[in-house]
Amino acid sequence: MENGYGTVEDIDRACRNNTGYFMTLAGVFRWMDLTGVPAYHTVMKDLNPTLNNSTDVPKLIDDIVKEGGKGVLNAKGFYEYTEEEARLWEETFTEFTYEIRKLALKYPADVVKKKLKAKEEKKKRDKR
Repeated sequence: MENGYGTVEDIDRACRNNTGYFMTLAGVFRWMDLTGVPAYHTVMKDLNPTLNNSTDVPKLIDDIVKEGGKGVLNAKGFYEYTEEEARLWEETFTEFTYEIRKLALKYPADVVKKKLKAKEEKKKRDKR
């Protein structure tokens, strides 16, 4: 984004159907608003130097945090929110998180192994 390849909205729209169950509801920038921009600021400050040569937090995030932005927590983040919008985003995010978690738990990492095992056991029973 800082290199001018896309806007916050462009990147969020591109990520909505990407990996991560949250992205069907929100892209990366809205996600940071929902989960707290200052936390990402801290992670980037501490983690970025181990991932690349940059020791700087991206300017966009640094500016938001320096201006007191916390995302939906105080209605100031990557997006502009009225207090009501911020409250509704937080409420919707909470509902979505519980619902999507229930769905995700139906598909654990070993779901295919379990299906194969059940299929093999059924074959054995059918042969008897």
